[in-house]
This record gives sequence, C-alpha cells and structure tokens, in this order.
Amino acid sequence: MTGLMLELGFAVDQVDAAGPAVDLRRRLDLARRRFDEGFEFVHLHSKYPDPISHENDP
Repeated sequence: MTGLMLELGFAVDQVDAAGPAVDLRRRLDLARRRFDEGFEFVHLHSKYPDPISHENDP
C-alpha cells in the first residue's frame, strides 16, 4: 500500500513497532507534527486493534 500512496502524492511515515500504548502515542505525536506543518488530513493506522487480520490467520 505504501507504494500506491507515494505514487498518489501522499506523505507516508513509518512508525517503529512498540507496545499498543507507545505505538498510539508515537502516531498521535506524528499526526500533531503533520498538522502543525500544514497538513489538513492525517490518516493513522495501527495494527494493534485488529491482530487477526494482520496475521492473515483467522
């Protein structure tokens, strides 16, 4: 998905994996920085709420 987003002109940031609380804090901090830079839209995605779908092993 990253390649598609880059091709469409989106800014894509990767966040290092951490526990759920740290992961969310890092993503929210990054979102705040992006808004401060002038972005009008930020999409956050974390794999923690949906581990089964990310493991492809229902």
